[in-house]
Amino acid sequence: MQHMLRMTVAAALLAGSLAHAGESTLTTHAEYIDFNHGYGSKRIIGAELVNKTNRTTVVMSGARGERTYEIERFESTRVIGTVYHDWSDTLSTRTSVTISSDAPVFVHRELAHDFNVKAGKGWLVSAGAKALEYAGDVEATAINVGASYYLPRVTISYKYTRYDVEDLGESNSHLASIRVRDRNGHGHTQLWLGYGDSLHELDWIDAPVKGRAHGITLRRFQPIGEHLGIGITAGYTDRSTGVADYEGVIGALDLSYRW
Repeated sequence: MQHMLRMTVAAALLAGSLAHAGESTLTTHAEYIDFNHGYGSKRIIGAELVNKTNRTTVVMSGARGERTYEIERFESTRVIGTVYHDWSDTLSTRTSVTISSDAPVFVHRELAHDFNVKAGKGWLVSAGAKALEYAGDVEATAINVGASYYLPRVTISYKYTRYDVEDLGESNSHLASIRVRDRNGHGHTQLWLGYGDSLHELDWIDAPVKGRAHGITLRRFQPIGEHLGIGITAGYTDRSTGVADYEGVIGALDLSYRW
């Protein structure tokens, strides 16, 4: 709780410096994943500040994570900075930098860049790449392609990512989602479906492992008045390392304030 308070205060101070420019949203969140068969649990608390201006959106976030196993426990702090920019009515980009302490909780380093192009009515196509470093100085690269189709109240998306991980080789992941906005345009419900053999992206254990993973996540965002909103997330993941199979149940809660 002390970590949550510190990050919330820090985000609030940053919010004060940005409040004069555009629209801002401050979100605090907590997530818990419970694994079976002795694979422990994962806890994350954090805060995120989003500031939107005419063509640029800046997102700053910090989180504290804890990963426990039967006989081991790891803690890590993560900071992420992301910039979205609309270069024209057709082209936009996303650039992101992630830094965390060197523990098997979060990715240790990540630099990512994506291009998004509007390709006809309702269509957005994207392509990007990222360089990563996991705990223990294990390096990886990834490329991704995807597309989204926008309807008046529904957005359908798909993303394919191919990884090349040191001492592991190539692996793949697929992620599809559908998002439905409420008729009044304020709240929304989103469903994600994922499948792949990129276990390192989901849960770093002791060394690079390759196996199989699939999961489903559902999130509901509900506005509370003009400025407040609450998000509730539930999910399930099934993973196999080739040596053992294990499952996880995911629950998360977030509270946001927009001004």
